[in-house]
Amino acid sequence: MDSQAKALATLGMQGQRLSRQFEKTVTQLRDLQTTRREKETRDLNELVDIIQMYKAAGQTFNPSAHGFVFSKAQIDQAHQARRRRCLASKAIGYRHKSIAA
Repeated sequence: MDSQAKALATLGMQGQRLSRQFEKTVTQLRDLQTTRREKETRDLNELVDIIQMYKAAGQTFNPSAHGFVFSKAQIDQAHQARRRRCLASKAIGYRHKSIAA
């Protein structure tokens, strides 16, 4: 009976270790995912800037030739989101000016 109790205690301790290790691994994964998403957002914003710069100069820009791996849909979505933020910012500015007047 004593050996069974030891085996059960050992199993319990191993289960706790595995659980703690799993929690640490999940935390590390979430940190890595957050870092990756932040980098992706920065890279996508940089790409939209570059595309706008080329467009203003009347040129085309091939993102994949410069190491960018975003789909056309992702690029278009980021460009549209930036345009909406710009329009919203202008609308807020106009609203504040009309209130002050």
